[in-house]
Amino acid sequence: MLEIRQFEPENVLALNAREPDKSIAHSLPDYYKMAEQYATHGPAWTGYYGEVPMFCAGIVLLWPGCGEGWAYTSELVREFPVAFHRAVHKGLERVAKEYKLRRVQISIPKDHLVSRNWAYRLGFKSEGA
Repeated sequence: MLEIRQFEPENVLALNAREPDKSIAHSLPDYYKMAEQYATHGPAWTGYYGEVPMFCAGIVLLWPGCGEGWAYTSELVREFPVAFHRAVHKGLERVAKEYKLRRVQISIPKDHLVSRNWAYRLGFKSEGA
């Protein structure tokens, strides 16, 4: 059963990240500090399967009307793709409405086709290569 909770920075430490999320996080000078910024610069949530974090996601509020989405995922999203998709989709819709966002943007590594295809299913459009 998927349970959605408020995101806390320590959730990224408890999450057994999948690629490319793990490599991206570990390439940052201090990904825990980045998680602290995610927690303070916009709404964010963590999806749990039992007591195991499945994913963390949220939107950094850049300026009025614009946000940048982010997600940090574990292998559990492959086991429960529908629950994961629905939770993130509902979260995006709720946040966009609550904060009156006209634009939500995301960045995905060019070679990560799984994430790109998922972003298209969420309604995102490609603006670059």
